[in-house]
Amino acid sequence: MAEARSAPPGRARLRKSVLTESPDEHTGQYRKPRVGRHRPGPLSLENFEGSGADWLDRYKPYINDGATIVTNPHKVYGPEANDLVLQLRKQQVDRVLLAGMSANLCVESHLRELLEQGFEVYVVKDATAGAITPDLGDGYQAALTNFVFLASGVFTTE
Repeated sequence: MAEARSAPPGRARLRKSVLTESPDEHTGQYRKPRVGRHRPGPLSLENFEGSGADWLDRYKPYINDGATIVTNPHKVYGPEANDLVLQLRKQQVDRVLLAGMSANLCVESHLRELLEQGFEVYVVKDATAGAITPDLGDGYQAALTNFVFLASGVFTTE
């Protein structure tokens, strides 16, 4: 917990609590959160079943099938700050299919990093989306152009 600082006259003193799901940078061990529910790891749903903070029921059979690899959340856009590459290598995966909500941000960032890491990466173009704004243009179309240049292949769901 961060230390409380002296408050200016007439203002309350605030304390900040920090919840972390990242491993300690020195030991690699996950720290126990100071507030809230305790989880043994960033992906554990122990004590969360039925709380609304667990997986959606319709996806549980796919996520909990024993073949699905779940990683801790990514920060910003790409997988550089999470354990995706480690988890894929542990499972001896060398080909990846990408899809997602933000084609020109997260999907493309994952594509670039996974290619740099030596994976064969394919994109499912009709399972991605991107923002379109009047002043900035079509992020989805920009991503599709880059997918063709970068990816090992671009497919549709059909």
